[in-house]
Amino acid sequence: KSDGDDFIRAFGNEHPIFYTIYIAIASFVLAAFVEEACKYFGYRMVEHPDFMSQREIEEAMTVVIQQGEDDDDNSETEMRREQLRRIQQRELDSTDFSKQKKSMQSLGGAITLAMVCVAMGFTCCENLVYIFVYSGSTLGMEISVLLARSFFPIHPIAAALQSIHIVEREVEVTRTSKLGRILLPAVLFHGLYDFCILWIDFMSKRNGNYVKKVDVAGLASFVVSFAVMLCGVVYYFIAAARQRSRLQVTDASIESGQSALV
Repeated sequence: KSDGDDFIRAFGNEHPIFYTIYIAIASFVLAAFVEEACKYFGYRMVEHPDFMSQREIEEAMTVVIQQGEDDDDNSETEMRREQLRRIQQRELDSTDFSKQKKSMQSLGGAITLAMVCVAMGFTCCENLVYIFVYSGSTLGMEISVLLARSFFPIHPIAAALQSIHIVEREVEVTRTSKLGRILLPAVLFHGLYDFCILWIDFMSKRNGNYVKKVDVAGLASFVVSFAVMLCGVVYYFIAAARQRSRLQVTDASIESGQSALV
């Protein structure tokens, strides 16, 4: 450990309140906020027809058509060009929201799936760092760390929490769902999880880790971590059920409007 780490640890033993504040800042700001923001902007970089507007799809297909025409030989007949246009039009029709008949619920599910996939990629990279850098050199320690981190899927749950408000903004078109509202539940959930683990570890090393040959700190960390994770899962399912009900009503109104037009 560096001299700075030793100084912070010694200062924390003498002033536990200030060290608790330091843990809170490290948990909620340096860890939770930064990581959740990375996952959000990672999602924003995902390009898929489900997340593109009709204008963006048409512009993309126009570029493909122009490139196809530019690659043709000068001796290409007009019939070949027309054939190419028809092929591209069929591809455009396959990505047209109105022709796909996607429901609001399916679009919301696609957003949630994309967010969770981004979080799983982030988790994979982080696990590699924990296994090969922080866990030591023994194979048993590496496997135990991997199993412990796999048992608590904090990143996918936090990404699912973000997806609730992303769906509100992009599918339900709720203007109040700005970036802060999207990140806040995930940051609070992720930060609380990290804070509890770090604070329990600090207090156990300050006051003694073992009581009657029982690892009190380890047991407390497990119970509190599981409780925080369970609260996050319950909150997500409740919020997702309410949102799904709203989207069902929207889908039903759209279908009734279309049938009235017919």
